[in-house]
Amino acid sequence: MASHHCSQIPLWTALVTPFTAEGQVDFTSLAQLVRRQVAAGNGILTLGSTGESLALSDKERCDVLRCVIEHATEVPVMVGVGGFQLQRQIAWCQQAAMSGADAFLMLTPMYAKPGIHGQVQWFRQLMDAVQQPCMLYNIPARTGISLHAHSVQLLSEHPRFWAIKDSSADPLVAQHYQQMHPGAALYCGDDALMAAYARHGACGCVSVASNLWPQASKHYVRQCLNDSLSDDVDAQWQARSQALFVTSNPVPIKAALKAQQFIAFDYVRPPLHNADMPALPAILRQPDTHTKS
Repeated sequence: MASHHCSQIPLWTALVTPFTAEGQVDFTSLAQLVRRQVAAGNGILTLGSTGESLALSDKERCDVLRCVIEHATEVPVMVGVGGFQLQRQIAWCQQAAMSGADAFLMLTPMYAKPGIHGQVQWFRQLMDAVQQPCMLYNIPARTGISLHAHSVQLLSEHPRFWAIKDSSADPLVAQHYQQMHPGAALYCGDDALMAAYARHGACGCVSVASNLWPQASKHYVRQCLNDSLSDDVDAQWQARSQALFVTSNPVPIKAALKAQQFIAFDYVRPPLHNADMPALPAILRQPDTHTKS
């Protein structure tokens, strides 16, 4: 799909990767999750941090991507690109592109904490390797370093640089990125902050909550973008979002999906563990219904 189509998607679901009780990929549950997103018309981000990508083998990642693309017949599929080794990530981008990926989410390199020019070279070489639109991802809590605003500026002329996902929890940081690259689409990376990000120019959200509530999450994002969100609805989404992060993502969202029988098991791979969330918050048992404004 072309970048024009991707730019029309206000909500991308950061899809979980379901496992069996023995820890193998559960493709039956995965297909069911994909079909729910297709029915809602949400874009799908697969193999990001919510999808436990770094805990999967290369073969598992390829198999997950094939399954998602096979069932995502009417919505675009974006693929996460993380890690540390540049040549390995270039090879992954090329493999994912050949498999039919529509777009890429490219994470700021982990652990090494590169400066401005290190980031520019990293992203430039990744984007040079593909023809699909690319979303750069700022999440310093996971990577240890922020996406530098000057890096955004230096990369702004790259033809594949389509969007920025910001998970800094600071809308002003995201607004600064837009000043450095006015043509980039801005996506909020935190369900709880979507309303604030919309007021600072965001055009959509990359959501964890929409795994559980694909229709209601899309409705919520549209209300944020239309500036029609009531205080009551905003308060409910704040509570939902907080419940989804009572411990490390994706432990809570997988527990909630299992409780509502959308996946068979809530297994997470090490170093994550289900025991870190001993009780499922009641709000995560709510059905997928629109909340009136």
